[in-house]
Amino acid sequence: MRAMIRYSTSEMEEINRHFLNLFYSEDVVKGEIDFSVKYKPSISKHIKYWNIVPCSSGHGCIQDVYDIEIRLKELRDGKPKVFEIGGRIKRLAEELNLPIIELHLYPDDGDCCLGIFFPNSNETLSEFILNKVYPYFVWQAYYSQYRKIPPIGEWSHGAQGRQEFSRYIQILGRNQPCPCGSGKKFKICYHT
Repeated sequence: MRAMIRYSTSEMEEINRHFLNLFYSEDVVKGEIDFSVKYKPSISKHIKYWNIVPCSSGHGCIQDVYDIEIRLKELRDGKPKVFEIGGRIKRLAEELNLPIIELHLYPDDGDCCLGIFFPNSNETLSEFILNKVYPYFVWQAYYSQYRKIPPIGEWSHGAQGRQEFSRYIQILGRNQPCPCGSGKKFKICYHT
């Protein structure tokens, strides 16, 4: 399956505005994704959603760094495979005696389960990293720090999760915030 996102070396300039330690080389983006953020609740049209916002310290502030690798030519469901190459997520699963799929790693090769996506042929590499990869690692850091699922919600894996997600998005309007926590409108983040 062909990649659904557009990417080029010029995309790295936009990516490096947010993550200075990610680098592109031979169809791989590799390095550190670091952040100091927290989940902030908001309400729009009676639906509670969460944004990921910067913070420097204090209650709920998550400060972390993950070593990652995005293999642009290795695809899963039309998206590049993303790997946490430091082994932290696997070690946490072992420590908590959980199957790695519960921490959103695919058991077959250990790539990250970034969620359910709608095809979007206009998505760039920087949008993919900012809207899918970055929130995924914030989720991981929150879980690692607090040993509980973040407030943004959680769906089961497999067919049941797709059904739960489908029911949930039916109540969302196109202009409401996306449930992934990116802060973008649902129509921009997940719809074409």
